[in-house]
Amino acid sequence: MMFARMEGTAFVLLLTAVAVYAVPVKLKAVSILQPPFLMEKDDAAKFSGKDKYEGFVIDLLDEACATADCTYDIQLVADGKYGQKLDGGKWSGMVGEVLDGKADLIAAPLTLNTEREAVISFTKPWMTHGLTFMMNREDVFGEAGLPYNLAYFLSPFSVGVWLLILLVFFVVSMIIALFNMFDPYEYGKKVDRGSLKQGQYGTFDLREALLFCFAALTFQGVYKPPLSIASRVMAVFWWFFCVVTVATYIAAMVQTTALAGSLQSPKFAEFRDLVAAPEDFKFGPMGGGSTEAFFKKSRIPEFRKASERMSKSNDSTSESTSAAVKRVQAGKYAFIGEFAMIDYVVSRKCDTVMVGSLLTSLSYAFGLAKASPNTAKLSAAIQELGEAGNLNALHDKWWHTNQHCRNSKVDADEVTGRDSMYEGTGLPITLNEFGGPLIVLLIGVLCAVIALVAEIVYYKLKGKKEGSNKRPLNETGGSTHPLEEKA
Repeated sequence: MMFARMEGTAFVLLLTAVAVYAVPVKLKAVSILQPPFLMEKDDAAKFSGKDKYEGFVIDLLDEACATADCTYDIQLVADGKYGQKLDGGKWSGMVGEVLDGKADLIAAPLTLNTEREAVISFTKPWMTHGLTFMMNREDVFGEAGLPYNLAYFLSPFSVGVWLLILLVFFVVSMIIALFNMFDPYEYGKKVDRGSLKQGQYGTFDLREALLFCFAALTFQGVYKPPLSIASRVMAVFWWFFCVVTVATYIAAMVQTTALAGSLQSPKFAEFRDLVAAPEDFKFGPMGGGSTEAFFKKSRIPEFRKASERMSKSNDSTSESTSAAVKRVQAGKYAFIGEFAMIDYVVSRKCDTVMVGSLLTSLSYAFGLAKASPNTAKLSAAIQELGEAGNLNALHDKWWHTNQHCRNSKVDADEVTGRDSMYEGTGLPITLNEFGGPLIVLLIGVLCAVIALVAEIVYYKLKGKKEGSNKRPLNETGGSTHPLEEKA
């Protein structure tokens, strides 16, 4: 009888355990508005609870809870802080709400550090980042727009290419002018024979050849084209050279203009430039966060100097990222923050720019109460999502979509000079890239010379028989060429 009673009790306990396991755990999550991690939807007024929000954290929690068998509701932190230890030993922000039992989960870009890890537990990191700073573009490069450089229009081509184009221009003009002198079917020889009136058409001398070649280079029409086959062959190859040159110049100019914001050496390229800025230039992180604590505890001289300078000013910190961005856009202020947040902002607000390399390496993770059984479940789910590539897919979705600002990052290694700025871009165009069109033009010169020789030989053989029935004369007594118009 007793055995049966014990067996029944065990069965009831087993059913209770199965029922508890079958019901998903509902977590009270606390977060903070921080694009693109958490944002209110455009039509948030139509929804309530977590349905009002969207962002990287929402997508990550949805996928993690699908694996960890949990649900969640989300609320915003009351004081708008991430969490920092106060003088009395209490904690502010989201960390404080978890410690007070108001929330089970910190679902936000919470930086993992030893001080926080002493009071709450962290899941496995789901994003690795670092500290950097953002500034107004004009504060970095000076006045907005293209650099003040009278020779800016020459920047797509190297000096060697410009000299080559100038040399080729004069050489082709001289070749066409020489054809006018020696080709029996060109203007010069026809005028000498009386086939054309000099006052009516003039001659195709060097001046006319220069005008013709320049008109072709600038895509302008000419009133008097060459007459002979040799000159026209030369003109065709010169036109090809001009088309390739102009097309290459336009393409390179477009790319150069896109890089124009970085053609000047920046006033700020690394953190030491910021620390050495004039006293009226303010900089600082968001107040009450791990970044502010990092500078206060750092033993690196440069960071300690920055912390001392920030502590002297009452307005060095900002209440939120959005407030910091507005201060940056107003000028004379640099915001120090996490790379992920700043990277998102500068790729969408083109009057701002990220400056310098990462100051340190940090990680984002979810925070829960100490000894919470959900920490291990969420950690396993996050690890599984990382191994499946889902974390990278979410990052691409929220960071790499709708980017429309170019040159949003400035690094000392990338903009120390103009040559380093062009490295890897193929600019400026050099003689190595211009070899193809030049070879084609040389082939054109060869073909034109062959045509000239052929015309001279043809004229020698047939031109002497002018006046005979085999070769009729035109109205002025000159010979008729297959491409020649009657005077």
